[in-house]
Order: sequence, then structure tokens, then C-alpha cells
Amino acid sequence: MAELQATNDNIRLNEIQKLLRLDTFSEEQRVQELQKYRRILDECLDVEQFEQMRDDRLGTFERSENYRTWLESRQACLLILSGYNERSILDEDECWLSPIALNHIEHLLQPGSKATLAYHLLPQRRETLIHHVIPAILLQLLRQKRQALRDEKEHTELCAELRKYENLSSSTTTKDMKEHDRIATLQKIAVRIVNFFEDSETVYIIVDRVDRCMDPKKDADHRKALLKILVRMVEGAKCNLKILAVINGYDWRVEDRRDEFGAEKNGTVIIHTERQCRLDLDS
Repeated sequence: MAELQATNDNIRLNEIQKLLRLDTFSEEQRVQELQKYRRILDECLDVEQFEQMRDDRLGTFERSENYRTWLESRQACLLILSGYNERSILDEDECWLSPIALNHIEHLLQPGSKATLAYHLLPQRRETLIHHVIPAILLQLLRQKRQALRDEKEHTELCAELRKYENLSSSTTTKDMKEHDRIATLQKIAVRIVNFFEDSETVYIIVDRVDRCMDPKKDADHRKALLKILVRMVEGAKCNLKILAVINGYDWRVEDRRDEFGAEKNGTVIIHTERQCRLDLDS
């Protein structure tokens, strides 16, 4: 009986994976991408003249009030880390705070971790829209909560919303209206899925480099829309949802946009800024 139930769970999950257009999604490939990204960060950022987010400097960050509030609070919340590289390397593609995101991901992937984790790393110089980021996160959540799909009503309603989302991608309505409706539908799907988790569960979502969520060639900027969906997920969650998002402040000054993400509850969004310093190696 258990084996039959597991088979049915997988059938439903595969159906949803196709509706999300993630047929080629692979956990093994994601682990490889994570390892590759760690090597890129080490190569680009490990310069002795500048602070590195590790050892004592990492400890200072982890003792900060904003980080402790996010980590220890029983209230679901979104922590946005805005990083500014030392000015002599402000044009560097990588952000000196990205290692914080990777540290969390690697820690939560360790055997024995009881928390649910979903993450997305935005690659360099590649089209990365909200329609790539959020579906990948939602599929990861469902893979760890596939038993929720046994509820016939939830499964039917979720599939209906996913089909609506899919159909909007080929809609003949005007571009702006179609995109608005697609993102609104995606938001509704995201809130539904995060509510599959109970109030006794802890869920982490980590997104590195939200500032890259755009496609300049098509004049598509999804950075604010992405954060708005993450805020809606936080404010709609029953579980202890902790979302960590890293942004390169030079590419997108999120501090100036605090009021644009639609937060309705106090404490939903925490913005923490860290500026990298040059080290005095002669002292």
C-alpha cells in the first residue's frame, strides 16, 4: 500500500513538474552548479587586500541584530542582504556577501538537517526571469512535501492554477497585461504551495543575486516582482518561513525601495547592508 501511494505521489509530482516547464530539473546538476559557483566566488573574491565574509568577519555579521532576528524569530520573515564590494572592485561581477548564501545552503544540505530547503542561484550574464526562479523554488518545496498532493481538492486547484499560468505564456493579450497576469498567477501558486507546510515546520528559501533577475535584451526587469512574491509567501505562510536574498547594492539599491515590496506586517522584511573594507596589511 505504501509503495502504491509513493508511486501515485510521484505521478502527481511529475505532472506538476511538466506544468512548471521543469522537465530537465535535476538535483545532481544543481549540486554541481553549487560547487562550481563556490569555486567562482573563491577565485573572484579571495583577495588578501579586502575583507572576506568568513572567520572573524563572518562571526561579526552573524552577531548582528538583523541576522539574529531573522534566524531566531518564530515570525516568518525575509532578510535581504545588500552587499557593496570595496570601491576598487565595485565592477566585479560577484558580490562579497554571496558566500553567506552558499554557507547556508551547504549547511542545510548536510545529512541530518531537519529543515526544508529550496534555493536558486542566479547565473552570470544569462537571461534569468522570475519564471525561472520561482518555479524552480516551488518544485523543490513540493519534492519535500509531495504527500500534500494526496488532498484531491488541493491537487485539483493547484493544477488548474498551473494550467492557467501555462496558458498565459501563449496568450494573445497585450504583452504588459499578459505579464502582469502571469506574475499574479505565479504568486497565487507560490502562496498555495508554501501553505502545504504546517506551523511546526521550518522552511528556508535562499536566493542569491536577486539583482540579476532580468533580461536587458527584452527590457524585462523582474527584480521587484520577485521580491514581492517572496514577501507574499512570507506573509501567507503558516510555517516558520525564513527567506534569505542576496543583492549587489551597486547594481540595484534595494535600500531605496523598501516600501515597494508590498509588505503589510511589521517585521516581514529586514534589509541589512554590508560594505566591504580594504585591510591594512602593514599594521
